[in-house]
Amino acid sequence: MIKLQSCLICLVVTLLGAQAAPTELTGEGSNGDSVAPNPYQELLLNEYRSACMKMSGSEAGYLKTVSAFRPATMCFVESEGVAEFMLAIRQNGSTKEARTAIIDRYFPALNRSLECFNDIVEGAAMCSGDDLSVSKEIYSKMMTNYLELLCKDGGQFVFDFQKEEVQLCVSNIVRQADHCKMYDNMFKKPISQFKERECRILKQSKKCLKDLADRCQEISVMDVFNAAYNPIEEASKCNQYDDDEADEEEENAV
Repeated sequence: MIKLQSCLICLVVTLLGAQAAPTELTGEGSNGDSVAPNPYQELLLNEYRSACMKMSGSEAGYLKTVSAFRPATMCFVESEGVAEFMLAIRQNGSTKEARTAIIDRYFPALNRSLECFNDIVEGAAMCSGDDLSVSKEIYSKMMTNYLELLCKDGGQFVFDFQKEEVQLCVSNIVRQADHCKMYDNMFKKPISQFKERECRILKQSKKCLKDLADRCQEISVMDVFNAAYNPIEEASKCNQYDDDEADEEEENAV
């Protein structure tokens, strides 16, 4: 479950993070030629496919997600207000203060454009192995959280995420994330059916990922994971369980 979430998170953040760089967003060069996926994206796609197969027993969700990426990016770019936003960022977004003002002006349009990703959300929900309506609500909230993260602090996250050293650090986290799957067999139960035991495991996995994410000092990678974990915890009602008991069990498991 954690691999499914982490791979999709990074894929979507990579996608939305290019909102100020339309050629990267559409996967085309300046002359319209196709640009090959970079190794980082290929790694995420392979990991996502594997996780989808494991959780749902089928490639259907993965195929729907992947086939929806290009139409979603084009829809996003062509959505009302988005082109104007990109132009404003390029022409007048040289400072954080200027970008903040531009983002504040165009945020409602950007928020409406999230409807372009409905097919990606549905594909992800199909991969989850859970009730589709529950999963779609979770992923829709994730998308909103991602947008808010990308727009936070004048869009600084977008600029940081595109740095080569950050890409390398994040890809290393993805490779090492298997370490946080020590409880993977416990995550075969759908999120909507989580009980106290699964919630404790969720917390332990979250802490494990935080330890990995803290190694990327150039960017707060954990903010990306939190954007996903928070809707999961809300849907599973994990906040109702006592943290002290979870901490005690976590210490005993070490």
